[in-house]
Amino acid sequence: RDAPTQRRVEGAIRTWRRAGAEVLEQRAAPLALDDTYFSRTLNGVSPQESRQLVRLLRVAGYVSGGGFLLADPATSAWRGVVAAPLGRRGAAELGTLRVVARDDLSSR
Repeated sequence: RDAPTQRRVEGAIRTWRRAGAEVLEQRAAPLALDDTYFSRTLNGVSPQESRQLVRLLRVAGYVSGGGFLLADPATSAWRGVVAAPLGRRGAAELGTLRVVARDDLSSR
């Protein structure tokens, strides 16, 4: 995970434990974006659109050659990259990038 997210999670865990809650943490391994990622995980995205999205994100510098996100989508301008092939639904549905980034920014 990226350091700010990890600090927020650790703070929340401490707060819940102080309140008497039992807290279990599950860490997820980094997940690379392959050409079919978006068509497998988002309704209405075709395999062709998925390949195009991954290629556009890679060319724009948001995805490494290995498929890992290089920029935090919460603060980067990736929405402009996906707006052309998917139109308005692209930016909304691809909020999924936040979830992917949360776990693999630390793998850079």
